[in-house]
Amino acid sequence: MDHLLGSIQTDLKHTVLFVCEEVVDFRPQQQEAPLEDAANGIAVAEELPLLKGLEGDYQFRSRLSEGDSIPRCDATLLKIPVSKHDIEKEKHAAKKAIKKKIKKFKKSSGETSKPSAEFYVLSPEELKMHLPSIPFEDTKAAAEFISTKPLPDGETRSAEQLLLAIDCEMCRTTKGVELTRVTLVDASEKVLLDEYVRPKNPIVDYCTQYSGITCEIMEATTMRLADIQEKFLALVPAETILVGHSIENDLQALRMLHRRVIDTVCMYPHPKGPPFRSALRFLASQYLNRAIQTGTDGHCSVEDAIATLQLAQLKIKHGPTFPSIEHEYKQKKVVNEMARAKKSVLIVDSQRACRSLSGGVACIIPHEDPSEVVQTVVHQLTTGFPPHLTWARVRGVKRSEIVAYMQKIKSNLPEHSCLVTVLSGDTNELRALHKRRTARTDPRSSLMWDKKQQEELNATALAAQTGLVHICLQ
Repeated sequence: MDHLLGSIQTDLKHTVLFVCEEVVDFRPQQQEAPLEDAANGIAVAEELPLLKGLEGDYQFRSRLSEGDSIPRCDATLLKIPVSKHDIEKEKHAAKKAIKKKIKKFKKSSGETSKPSAEFYVLSPEELKMHLPSIPFEDTKAAAEFISTKPLPDGETRSAEQLLLAIDCEMCRTTKGVELTRVTLVDASEKVLLDEYVRPKNPIVDYCTQYSGITCEIMEATTMRLADIQEKFLALVPAETILVGHSIENDLQALRMLHRRVIDTVCMYPHPKGPPFRSALRFLASQYLNRAIQTGTDGHCSVEDAIATLQLAQLKIKHGPTFPSIEHEYKQKKVVNEMARAKKSVLIVDSQRACRSLSGGVACIIPHEDPSEVVQTVVHQLTTGFPPHLTWARVRGVKRSEIVAYMQKIKSNLPEHSCLVTVLSGDTNELRALHKRRTARTDPRSSLMWDKKQQEELNATALAAQTGLVHICLQ
């Protein structure tokens, strides 16, 4: 990545990272059992054959992750190590930014003590970054949403009355994710609203283990989205500070536009930074000393809303520097570093991956169909100004298809370009073993995780972590 960031001088101007995961015939000559490494006596993956028809370029096998971890190409390719000097610099900059924000807030609000809840309300820029799917500025998309209304003239409410917390439960229908339950609590933890909502479209998955929603509950429910929106608007004027954990999901399910929000995801950032988010149950355990979401019959939205409220109140009480979590500055994101260097980045991946990888600074074009991904890459490389870095990912393709896709991209590369293709295989078996280990290392489990099972995991991990890298220079 040094040439992308200008750390070293090269004549390369454009780089395409073409990532192929879950390749169907990744090991076309796979043996029934792993080979035995005579040097150290551990099981190893059999030698991975190179791609046919591309022998003129650079090809080599590479390990995509360490230990027994599940390989993630984005974590391997889109992160760079950070020096100790840069770590200290980052910490100092973060503290300075908080102090500057506090000073600016006190000057504009006139507050002299610890910042109030108002300090934590997301700014328009933060709304765009943390709630990208809510169409605050998109008039056309906003037509499907309802906006909260200001209080009537002459009516006032105290700051405590204008602090509410929300939690919603959803299920999957034939049209995607839809609302099934809404809970609102006030600053004193009084439940103002707790209603089940019947989706407009047929339900295909009640998500009971998470939502607690069952077929019986929905059959007894007559409340529809429009009905709950009306009740919500009566309780939540535009002046309200609405608190939620990943509140974007709640507003999206409610089809509601409300700008004055506090997100506990932002209040309690994950030590690794975005896109990682701390789970509500972890935050409740860590800072409220309380276990939530412990049952097997789904979450309780009242319990979750109260926990969210208490976390926000705790942060407001102790101030912006609470809690003193040390961010893991061991790695930097390539996308963010390129943005600082004023270089363009394009992400062509699934909708979820685009959102996760872009960091709000890269251009995204969501696609999951492999042919559409490749066509989009070619179009961007041959139209206007090609991106300095293009990340494109496809899944579930064959080796022969990958060769054809690579040749198509290669033939359309601009001058002074580099195409890096990474192939990886199926990780389902490794994921299953990880899940089994997690279950068996639980103190409540009657089954144990032994040395033989760990050896099986190590061998499976080594096979899953072995990837094929192909580099082409234009």
